[in-house]
Amino acid sequence: MADSIVLNVLIPADLTDDEYDQCGFPVGNRYFEPAASADFKPSEARSPLTGAGLIITPLGMPIPGKKGERFKYGRIAGYQVSANIPACTAGHNRQLVNGVWQAGLIAIVLLKCWLVENGCTAKGLAHFESKNSFISSVTLTYLFVYATQQQAREVLHEFRTHSEAVLNASKTKKGGLPAAFSYPPKPDPGKDFYTYTSYVRMREHKIAAYVKERGQPGAFLLPVVNKRLEASLQASSEATLRVEVKVHGKWLVARELSRLQDWRENSNAYELAFGLVREDLRLDENIRSKRLKRSTVASLPLNSREKSYLLPYLEGVCIREEHNDARSMEHRAWCKAYSAARRRILEVTGLDLNIPYASHTRRLVPTLSAKLKYPGEYSPRTEWAEHVFSRASVPRYVETLNWYIQVKLSGRDDCPMPPLRDMGKEETEGDG
Repeated sequence: MADSIVLNVLIPADLTDDEYDQCGFPVGNRYFEPAASADFKPSEARSPLTGAGLIITPLGMPIPGKKGERFKYGRIAGYQVSANIPACTAGHNRQLVNGVWQAGLIAIVLLKCWLVENGCTAKGLAHFESKNSFISSVTLTYLFVYATQQQAREVLHEFRTHSEAVLNASKTKKGGLPAAFSYPPKPDPGKDFYTYTSYVRMREHKIAAYVKERGQPGAFLLPVVNKRLEASLQASSEATLRVEVKVHGKWLVARELSRLQDWRENSNAYELAFGLVREDLRLDENIRSKRLKRSTVASLPLNSREKSYLLPYLEGVCIREEHNDARSMEHRAWCKAYSAARRRILEVTGLDLNIPYASHTRRLVPTLSAKLKYPGEYSPRTEWAEHVFSRASVPRYVETLNWYIQVKLSGRDDCPMPPLRDMGKEETEGDG
């Protein structure tokens, strides 16, 4: 459902000292070596289902008079969970269904698994609920499935070319990073394919587009036991363009989506987040990609100043930095004049002075608008549904994790060793 999530799960603030002492809230992993500082530290946990890692950090009490700030020591007010939920449940995120509500519930249960492993009591576990959970950031993954890997790669290339043309200024300030970029920026001569991720980085969100290939460094992938299904899942993954939108706290708060419960049965939230892709790439604007003849400028409904900007712009001049007005006018007056002229020229011609003219005519991809429409909720094949993070598989994951918690609470020593995802399944299932 959602890919990665950072969730703050708080404890009710009205617990008495006696009630708090009965909960056994851990500061970190059992038997950890105390650090020189008493500040709360992130602890690495492992999903009992798959063995994938997640990070859990204690949260201190609010600091009086400092909004949004908490003590890093003392009484624990809750925990922050940072996890890739599909990796922690299905064992991979090659296919997944967006669902922040379900991902948040899984994050809470994974937190409880870590808590009980480290001495938290049943009374303590009972205090962690969805109603007291708040999202710091979440990544939504939108899948565009094609018939072949080549088709997916072609659209990725168009995404990269178009985003860098639209978002990167004519000149980047020295030492600054562009809003749109790719990593790695150039192909490795020793590899058959140029594998890269195309990024768009904004203040309160980040977009990443890529085609997920097998064997990528650092990727967590627990194969499906059924070898036939594993092969079909992998083949589909390699022909899929993935567009990920990571939104942060300020964006979530501004749209009343920061509480986990804000995402329950809220299908509009996913389209709203995907709208950032279309907005950043300006896919709903009538931006010109065809050449404009200099001879037509005289007849355009523009004033003399606007035409004096447009004509050298068509010759490749960066008006914002290289026009005579940029050097002769007072800075504030120049910014005002430039902004007004830019708006009017864009309205009349479809040309944006902030985008180099060569990029307008050579790098914009008008057809991308039709290719990157909101895809709606991904619907996995019926035979895949139990093997990917989906509405069909989540109840089983929750049931298994809750069973694990109860076994740990009981003190029994017959709990199977993780990973528990394929508990009871034969290794040769589906070999045919």
